[in-house]
This record gives sequence, C-alpha cells and structure tokens, in this order.
Amino acid sequence: VDMLGAYNGDIIADFMIGAPGYNSSRGAVYMMFAQIPASHIDLATFSSGKSGFLIQGASPGDELGTDVSLVLDTNNNGLYDIAISTVTLDDGLNYFGKTYILYGQSSSSNANKNFSTIDLSMFTSGSTFYEIVVPGSAGKASYSLGQTGDLNGDGISDILIGSPLHNSIGTAFVVLGSKSGEVRSTIDLSNHPFPGYALFGKNINESAGYSVSGIGDINHDGLSDFAIGAPGGLCADGSACGKLYVVYGS
Repeated sequence: VDMLGAYNGDIIADFMIGAPGYNSSRGAVYMMFAQIPASHIDLATFSSGKSGFLIQGASPGDELGTDVSLVLDTNNNGLYDIAISTVTLDDGLNYFGKTYILYGQSSSSNANKNFSTIDLSMFTSGSTFYEIVVPGSAGKASYSLGQTGDLNGDGISDILIGSPLHNSIGTAFVVLGSKSGEVRSTIDLSNHPFPGYALFGKNINESAGYSVSGIGDINHDGLSDFAIGAPGGLCADGSACGKLYVVYGS
C-alpha cells in the first residue's frame, strides 16, 4: 500500500493497493480514489470507473503488486509517478521481474474522468508507461521498491529497486530519472550500461535489497540518500545479524 496524492484532481489524497495473488497470481494494483464521507469498499466487486481503476498483471504467476511505491517526479514534468512490480517471470532460461513506471497525469484532465482497467498484457513502453526488466531469482526479482528523491543532483527524482536473490547475494538497482519530454523504451538491468547503477551485497545469502527506502538527506549535502536492507548479513565474527547499508547521494 502507498499513497498517490490527489491523482484524480479532487484535492483529496488517494492511495494504491497491491494484490499479487489476484486472478491466478497474475496480480493487480487497485488505484483507489478517496471518498468523503468514507464508505465500505469490497475489492471482490470493485470495478474501474470514477472511484478508481485496476491495473492487471500480464500473465498467471506474474504477481503484479508485490510492491507499489510513489516515486515522485521521475520524468521532470511536475507530476508524481508510481512504480509497481512483478517478481516471478521466466523466459525459459532465466528468472526475472519487472518494474512498471506509470507517469503522473494532469490532475485537471482526471477530474470526473471515468477510468478504465489497464491490462499489462497489452502494454508497450512509451509516453505513459515504461518497464524495467530486473534480473534475479524466482519470487524475489524486483521484490522491493523505494522512493528516493534526487540522488545525483540533476533535479529529477530517481528510482530504487531491490532484487535480494540476484547473484545469490542480492542487489539494489538505482535507475536515474529521465529528462522532461524523453520517451523511454524498456530498460533491461542485466544489460550494461543502463541509466543508473547497481549496488551488490557482500556475502552469499545476504539478500541485499530485501527492502529499500529513501531516507532523506541525512548528511546535509543537498542530495537524497537511501538505505538497503540485508537480513542475511554477517557480523564481524561471522554470525548472522542482518545489515542495513546507508548510501549517500552523489
């Protein structure tokens, strides 16, 4: 679950809910528009429209909505964007996940709009969405998402993705935001270079990237910083204790 801001233009903050077990584990994300006064909502009978809309996973087993995150303005158009993840995709050779970036839309254009369901099996990267292919292992690729703010000082928010079983040690990927007007195609993080960088865990089974999060500017240098959780980290004496890596923006 994460907030959306006033996505539908009514000045009331909205929210989103990930449901990775939806429809044979295709997964889904419910984009919910807050109502005043509040009322009971049964997601079993929910349908897209003026009260919100559904984003459906492309295939059984995708588990879309394993994590969801508001990622601020990643394309420098003045509107907040969101990230949603799938964790278990298989091309017959490798397991991988995907993170979909949905660009924010003008609130004025959303006012009183009757929204339709989005089916990602019909999805292609372009001016409204793009996808990031994340290497990893079954059930854990693109497992965690984080809101980071601007890590590199270009004034554009960046994206943080955790893949805790990647290369048996875990990896956190930073994908840098895009310039205003840039249309991105699919980004494959297993291919270098990509617009960003990777931070690898230190030890086998460390699971670096199990959780990732922006933590604000903790060293007061004007850049956002972030943290990477590694529950399988080792203490100095070799015993299991878990680790949290803090990374300064640069």
